[in-house]
Amino acid sequence: MTEQFEHLGYQAEYYIEGKYIGILPCPPSFEASYGTGYESRMDHIARQDFKVGKRWIRKGEKYWTMIIPTCGKLLK
Repeated sequence: MTEQFEHLGYQAEYYIEGKYIGILPCPPSFEASYGTGYESRMDHIARQDFKVGKRWIRKGEKYWTMIIPTCGKLLK
């Protein structure tokens, strides 16, 4: 079966303790080779402070991400 839908971009959703924090766009060259949605969930521990949306994720804090397709188009 051929691919009938092309994703034009991806974004990473950030969660802490099950609460949605925000979204950061992935670079244009990013390829979601390990799946999207819940398949792409990865647990992390912050190595440095960084900001997602209006909230800061502090060094040592546990968070998890999921890769979500942003948009796309149907192929003919």
